[in-house]
Amino acid sequence: MVSAANLLLGYIYIIWLAAAGFAGIKWAFNTGLGAGALRRMPPWHRTQPLGSVLLAAGSYIILASAFSEGLKTIMSDTMLPQQIGMASAGIITIVFLEMYFRSFHFEGISSLGLSFRNFGSNFKSAGKFILTVYPFISLSVILTTRLLGLLSDDFQPQNHPFIDDLLAKRQDGSFLLASIAAGVNIVLVAPFVEETIFRGLVQSGLNSATGRRGLPIVITSAIFAVVHGAGVWTHWPSLMLFSLVLGYAYEKKRSLTVCILLHSMFNFISLAMSLLAGDLYRLTGG
Repeated sequence: MVSAANLLLGYIYIIWLAAAGFAGIKWAFNTGLGAGALRRMPPWHRTQPLGSVLLAAGSYIILASAFSEGLKTIMSDTMLPQQIGMASAGIITIVFLEMYFRSFHFEGISSLGLSFRNFGSNFKSAGKFILTVYPFISLSVILTTRLLGLLSDDFQPQNHPFIDDLLAKRQDGSFLLASIAAGVNIVLVAPFVEETIFRGLVQSGLNSATGRRGLPIVITSAIFAVVHGAGVWTHWPSLMLFSLVLGYAYEKKRSLTVCILLHSMFNFISLAMSLLAGDLYRLTGG
C-alpha cells in the first residue's frame, strides 16, 4: 500500500517529468541534441601542465585511503572515517593541483573555467540544467531496474552501498553526525574535486588532443560512469547520461563552476531523496 506522502511525491515527479520532457524536446529540436550548439561555439583552448590528471587522481586516491584507514584506528565507526578521509583528501588534492599549475606559470585551475565572480548567474544556469535533466536521470534508473527485472526473476534493484550503510544508522545515535559528514563530502567537496578532474583535466585534455568536442564528452562520460558505478553497474546508464549533461554544460557555458554547482545539486537531491523517501524504485513500485 502506497502512503499518501509517497503518492503525492509520485504525482509531483510525473508533473516534473512532463515539464522537463517538453523543455528537453524543445532543446533537442533547437540545438540538434546539442551538437549544433557546440559547433557554433568559438574555439576554447585550455592548457594544463603535463601529468595533471595523474597528480590529481593519484593524490586523491592515496590520501583518501590513508586518511580513512588512519581514522578507522581511532574511531569505532567505519563510514564516518571514510567520509572525513575523502573530504580531507579532496581539499588537499585541490590545493596540490593549484600549486602544481602555478609552478608551471599557469593561472592555476581558474584557467580551466573556475570562477566565482558570476556565482549568481552560474547558480541559475546549473539550476536550469538540473530541473530539466534530473527527472530523466531518475527515469533511466527506473527503466533499467524494471527491464532487468523482466529479464530475470532473480534480479534485485541495487542501492549504492553507502546509502544502505547510512540508512542503517537510523537505528543508532551516529546517524546525524554521519549525515552531516556525508553531506559535506558528497554535496560540497566531491563535486569540486571530481569536476576538476573529469571535466577540467580529462575532458579538456582529450579536447586538446583530438581537436573535437563531442568525442571527449562521450569518452569522459564513459570513464565517469564506470568509476562511479563500481559495484552498482545498474546505475551506469543514468551516470552516463548525467556525465554527458555535465560535459555539454562545460563546453557550452565554458565554466567549471557551473559543472560543480550542477553536480552538487544532483548529489544533494539524490541524497535527500534517499534519506527522506527511499530510492525511486521503491517509490514507484507501490
